[in-house]
Amino acid sequence: MFDLEAMLEQGEYDYTLDENGNFVVNLRFDDGRFQRVELKTAAMSIKGRRALHIRSVGCEDVDLLKDSLLRSCLKNSSKHVLGAWELHGAELCFCMKVTAECSDDDLRHFVNYVGVVADEFERKYRGCDVN
Repeated sequence: MFDLEAMLEQGEYDYTLDENGNFVVNLRFDDGRFQRVELKTAAMSIKGRRALHIRSVGCEDVDLLKDSLLRSCLKNSSKHVLGAWELHGAELCFCMKVTAECSDDDLRHFVNYVGVVADEFERKYRGCDVN
C-alpha cells in the first residue's frame, strides 16, 4: 500500500500538513531561497492506478503577469518531459502527475524538479522569493 507520509519521513523531508490534509514540502536551496511543493493526498485514479499530483506555485497572482508570459509558459510546457504549467485559481503552478507507486528516489527527484522549475520562474519573473 502506498504511504506518502512514510516516504517523506524516510526521505527526511521538511514538511507540514496544510488545512486540506495535503503534504507541503519545504525545499531550501544552497543560495538561501525556499520553495514550497504541495503533494495532494487525494490521489487521482485511472483504471485502478493511483496518480499523485505534485505542484509548486511560481506566481501567486496571475494578474501580475502579462498574457504573453502566460502563453509562453503554456508553449514551453512541452519542453518538460514530465510536468507542465497550470492555473489553479489565481496561482500559476508548475505541476506533475505521476504514479503513486513511484519509488522514494523517484519521488525525491519529482519533488525537487517541480520546486526548482517554479522557483526559477519566481526568481526570473517575480524577482523575489515568495513561495
